[in-house]
Amino acid sequence: MKYTVILFVLIFYRVASAEDISNLALDPGHGHLNNAGAIELSFDLPAPGDIEAAYLEINIGGTTSIVPGSEIDGEDLTATGNTLTLKGTDLYELAGGASTMWQPLAGPDALATDEGELLIDSDPELTDSDAAADPDATIIDTDEDASSSDNEVPDEDAIDGDEWPSERDGQYTINLVVVVDHDTMTDADTDTDTDIDNDSDQPDADIMTIRTPLYGTGVESRESFRVTLDNVPPQAPLDAVTEGGNKKLIVTVTPPTKDATGKSGELVGGYHVQVSGRFLSEGIETLSSLEYLVTVSEDERDDDTVTLTIEGKDGYSIINNDTGDDTYEYTIRIWAEDLAGNTDASRYIETTGSALTTEGFWSHYKSAGGAEDGGYCFIATVGYGSYTHPHVRVLRAWRDAFLATNSTGQKFVSLYYHNGPRLAAWVTTVPFGQPAVQLLLFPLVVFAWLMLHPLLLSLLVAIYLIPLRRFMTCRRAVVFLPILLALILPPSLQAAEEEQEEEEGKKKEEKTEIHGDLFFAGGFYDPSNIDKSANGSPFAEIASDDLNFMPTLHGGIDIPAGKYLKLTPHAGIGFVELKGRSLRLDGTAGAERTYLYVLPLMAEVKLRPVYEFPVRPYIAGGFDYYIWWIIEDGHLAMDGGKFGFHGSAGIQISLNFIDPKTAIKLREATGILDTSLFAHYRLEQVDNFGDNNSFDLSSSRFEFGILFDF
Repeated sequence: MKYTVILFVLIFYRVASAEDISNLALDPGHGHLNNAGAIELSFDLPAPGDIEAAYLEINIGGTTSIVPGSEIDGEDLTATGNTLTLKGTDLYELAGGASTMWQPLAGPDALATDEGELLIDSDPELTDSDAAADPDATIIDTDEDASSSDNEVPDEDAIDGDEWPSERDGQYTINLVVVVDHDTMTDADTDTDTDIDNDSDQPDADIMTIRTPLYGTGVESRESFRVTLDNVPPQAPLDAVTEGGNKKLIVTVTPPTKDATGKSGELVGGYHVQVSGRFLSEGIETLSSLEYLVTVSEDERDDDTVTLTIEGKDGYSIINNDTGDDTYEYTIRIWAEDLAGNTDASRYIETTGSALTTEGFWSHYKSAGGAEDGGYCFIATVGYGSYTHPHVRVLRAWRDAFLATNSTGQKFVSLYYHNGPRLAAWVTTVPFGQPAVQLLLFPLVVFAWLMLHPLLLSLLVAIYLIPLRRFMTCRRAVVFLPILLALILPPSLQAAEEEQEEEEGKKKEEKTEIHGDLFFAGGFYDPSNIDKSANGSPFAEIASDDLNFMPTLHGGIDIPAGKYLKLTPHAGIGFVELKGRSLRLDGTAGAERTYLYVLPLMAEVKLRPVYEFPVRPYIAGGFDYYIWWIIEDGHLAMDGGKFGFHGSAGIQISLNFIDPKTAIKLREATGILDTSLFAHYRLEQVDNFGDNNSFDLSSSRFEFGILFDF
């Protein structure tokens, strides 16, 4: 019975611990520090009003000590954003042995060793295996342990461990402690001194020690975390290879795997780079040295190599060396810095390299005589990017022919030129504002073009009006029209009235539903038509051979089109990334990546039959606006947008026919009426309606996907 009560108390406190502390985080998150460093903890307290105090504690050799300066009174704690700081110097001193000023919680049998560590001799017969199982014990990976376990012979580059304060380096378990005033706790519940840790190697997410607290009269809740004390710098990088980029140096570094004492497992957090040579500053070539600190991301720490991109800074630019002149060769010195911030500039690797002129998608296209100028097309010269754009020419001609010839049009033009610049400035600040304005202006462009071609406009009007006019001018129509109306109109009116009453009755009985669909499609995008507006094949020379898959998402609402037809307007968006390597002037591939991104905006109307048979053909057609942008040297080289149109025809196969029971359950749970797989061929033309002086982003292709009717 006694053990049952103790177990119940332990479980209760363990649950309470998880509720008292939340969102514990370290900065830096890797938890490495040296004697000069610090780690900041942030944490939340779901019930700050119940907390009397918070502090950090560490257990060294069975002795628990409070980290100096880490105590926070309950009055200074809030629900979110609480912080505590663990300094490397404090951890170093505590690791060498706790003193009374830090309020050790060791028993009376604790003895200090020569190294300053505290040993607990509460059981003279305690064996080594018992000590290893002690849940409060902290494993410290010292240099002596590392050398004995790894059986490694120190490298020539290794140094004597006495040169660095590394005798206390290792991994430590720290507890964040909060003293909680639980009114339901009795004095008997706090008389037991027991640590809970089911795994001595990895601490539990919430470790709670039940004992009389150092602060207040409540109980202590704990959450543990690991930190690593490290005061030894890394060895020199193992290798460094330099490639020339456009006014930059691209260095591939093989990181060191050991620290300066020869201990394995070193993790590099960054590299110091010193570049010496001839730079260009304010148009003058100057001999100088530039220093950089390049941080290694968490994803790159375990990689076999790390790529460093070095560009000019502080007004100094790296000079390209396309002629192979040694004058413009740079000396590059690199040394590593570990996660704890330790570094030694005398442990470096040195290499040389030169920058080379390279061309990416945009610059190579322009070098080949490409006619595209880039830019988004919206109203007049501000919106269309080019004063000679076909749409601009249409709008200008319409302005001169119709607006400027009358007083009303002149007022409109004056108002436009007065407010246009402010509108244009606002549009450029809105994401995708320019393409949206283009879409709005497209009907105006069509209307203006028709007004500028009166013969064509007259023909269209005549095609529509002549049949009606012939009938109305017929003499017999004067006689038969009243009779025809008398025969047709009354029954029609009566039928319409009955239909209206029936419809109103249905609306009262059932709620009106909105139907539509959502579908995901995808196909392989081929941008080879871009080269049509340039000499040769500049794009194909750079683009990789990878398949460029373009996923798209579409949604639409059904429009009634009869009993057996479904007409659905859709809006959609897609995305594709095209990659390539920049080219040097000699035509060989450079080290830099270049990218072309395409973001299609699509609007279409789809027509398909409605029947129970699972195989259903369909057709669709609509307009497109393809937004594109090119990245070179890590920067935006150019961007723009292109109008176009498309048509498609395909077949969809309903999955409801295969498993009707599952389809019924899906409908009841989600409202999805039908799920279909489909495939179609999309024929498109995206070149600003035949503009030969621009990118042709057309890529007719097969697409496939899944559709949900709701």
